[in-house]
Amino acid sequence: MIHMKCSSGDLTFFSSISQPTGGHFVATLVSPYACSSALLSAGSIMCIILLVLIGVYIVGGILYLWFVVGATGVELIPNYSFWRQIPFLIRDGCCFTKNGFRAGNNTYAYQSIK
Repeated sequence: MIHMKCSSGDLTFFSSISQPTGGHFVATLVSPYACSSALLSAGSIMCIILLVLIGVYIVGGILYLWFVVGATGVELIPNYSFWRQIPFLIRDGCCFTKNGFRAGNNTYAYQSIK
């Protein structure tokens, strides 16, 4: 078991290591990285903003489609045709990348000049 202790210095070190009667080692790690910070990191704030925007997009889109357009059922999903095509678009992108950024079966390739 490792106990972490906050330190104001720049060094990280183990202050004590002992073996109690239970047979498990117990260590105390002294480090400035063990100090807790109440502030959120920039990444946490960006994730929160992203989740809020996704929620607003979904709820706002459903309400708009329901009240303004009069949609029902699956039609309430905002941009339903796009979200339905996502798995196939991801597959096409993976195949395109795997093939070295060339069209796989030359369906979309340019015709050769003779």
